[in-house]
Amino acid sequence: MKRKKLSLETVLTFAAQKHYEHSTNTRAGRRIRNQGIGHADSTLNRSAIHVASALAPIQEAMFDYVKAGEVVHADETPIRVQRQGAAKQKGKGRCDRFYIYAFLRDERKWNPDARPVVAFQARSSRSGETIKGLMSGTAIRHLQIDGYAGYNVLFKADGRNDAMSPVRCWAHTRRKFEELSNSPLSRRFVDLIKGMYVVEKAAAYLPFAEREAKRRERTLPIVSEIERLLEEHKEVAQGKLKTAINYTLNSFEALQRFIFDGRLEIDNNPRNSRTARRCSTPAAAT
Repeated sequence: MKRKKLSLETVLTFAAQKHYEHSTNTRAGRRIRNQGIGHADSTLNRSAIHVASALAPIQEAMFDYVKAGEVVHADETPIRVQRQGAAKQKGKGRCDRFYIYAFLRDERKWNPDARPVVAFQARSSRSGETIKGLMSGTAIRHLQIDGYAGYNVLFKADGRNDAMSPVRCWAHTRRKFEELSNSPLSRRFVDLIKGMYVVEKAAAYLPFAEREAKRRERTLPIVSEIERLLEEHKEVAQGKLKTAINYTLNSFEALQRFIFDGRLEIDNNPRNSRTARRCSTPAAAT
């Protein structure tokens, strides 16, 4: 097959398949070869890195915009990153574990002029110090998260993040009880939580003051009933049910915070937004 110079269109198609469609270099390269374009794998790798480098200023501007918001969602997911050069000879296997952090600023549920942005950052660790570094200098006041303890470092007064508070996720909490479907008490918790989501559907896209008013009127009594049941059964529950009850009680203050601020969401699963998936080459971690 005759080798040809890769056109800009081909390079951008490869980059889109790799990062947007999560296609591997091998699969994307095979598609290009099927079009009669010869290439070396190293050429594709360099092309992906060049595209990522060219877009880096835009990506950083997006991250700055997200960090300038007062309410942000955060999550992270592990990815496997191929080792390069001499690093291939070190340790077992051919990949290292990295983490893709996703930070979402999405105010559409209460702000008609909102510009939703999700910014991604790649790091080799999900430690508290790594998370603190990512969030340094932020204007964020409410960070919506799951139960991962690494974010707890952000909620301590250290001169940088002392005004940030956690907002916990009812979807994660509900899952704890859904896994215990044979328990009448667990089913009762699930039904109560479903009632909160009915309120959320009615409150969506209203001004944040109206969202807060609806929640105080309709959601607060549900949450109060959940708290009453948790306290009533925390000493007698056993096994996974006890674990689920303790998990909920330990995060209850952060779980109910959304009721009193119409800008916050009930969970960390915002609709109509994309989240990080998988990426398998170092270009994503540069």
